[in-house]
Amino acid sequence: MRISPLLVVVPLIAACYLQPAPPPPAYGPPSASGGPPRYGVAPAGNLSGQWNVTEVVPPGQPFAGTWTSTWEMTDGGGQLSASGVWSNGGPHSRYAGWVRDGVVHFDRTDDSGFRGVFDGSLSPDGNAMSGVGRNDPTSPGGNAASYSWTARRM
Repeated sequence: MRISPLLVVVPLIAACYLQPAPPPPAYGPPSASGGPPRYGVAPAGNLSGQWNVTEVVPPGQPFAGTWTSTWEMTDGGGQLSASGVWSNGGPHSRYAGWVRDGVVHFDRTDDSGFRGVFDGSLSPDGNAMSGVGRNDPTSPGGNAASYSWTARRM
């Protein structure tokens, strides 16, 4: 059986002309740290305002239970910052994060230095978020709890 030279040459030539897809259009200004611009679709509206947040830590995890907080959030073109106090009368927490293509991320830091992260998704209308979180066991007073969380715009 003989292989036609065209079967070898044509794909090789085509591969030379294929270029990687360009990144999606940027939205918003570059970050204040001078990093690259954010890419993708702009978030559904501005997320600034008050949010009612519920964290559910399942049995068997440290501090199991349901905790609530009201976050006062500021959205600077997809860069998020928030603060709030948890329902156990406990810590004042600060959050720094971002939203991109419906994905949200927050880094939590309490006044004591305790840290954790919240990862999740934004509803299409921009009025709700949900996801999973985990505490940083290496932070002061830290533990390895994992939990689910939801947030609704007030």
